[in-house]
Amino acid sequence: MQKNLAKSLELIAEHGPDAFYKGAIADQIAEEMQKNGGLITKADLAEYKAVEREPISGTYRGYEVFSMPPPSSGGIHIVQILNILENFDMHKFGFGSADAMQVMAEAEKRAYADRSEYLGDPDFVKVPWQALTNKAYAKSIAIRSTSIRLSRRARSARQAGTV
Repeated sequence: MQKNLAKSLELIAEHGPDAFYKGAIADQIAEEMQKNGGLITKADLAEYKAVEREPISGTYRGYEVFSMPPPSSGGIHIVQILNILENFDMHKFGFGSADAMQVMAEAEKRAYADRSEYLGDPDFVKVPWQALTNKAYAKSIAIRSTSIRLSRRARSARQAGTV
């Protein structure tokens, strides 16, 4: 069990956000920062104003998916990757098969390429999240990804006599 995390969550539940930004948790964060050469002070925490944004949302095979919006790239990634995977019959490949892993890796690779090109803090850059999480865009990626030859059966390198 993570006792420190549990205590932090209890303090936040009892005292609200001030427990984190101005109270005992802020004291502990500031102390650790000072001891370890960190840059965040208790004043920094006290002056911080959380920004609330609408979550990123999408669907995957009939399920609704909600996740964090930018500046985090995670929510866009989750929806984009699921949109790409929705174009493949993953069940047909078999759980953990080389083909399933290849398709998943390709979907993730494309999402990370888009992250490098398009994502950032929406307070400073225009983030085209609607385009990146669009089903038609995902389908175009899936079509390009199928040009990568999926093997019928993966073989161990050891069987080829390389070990």
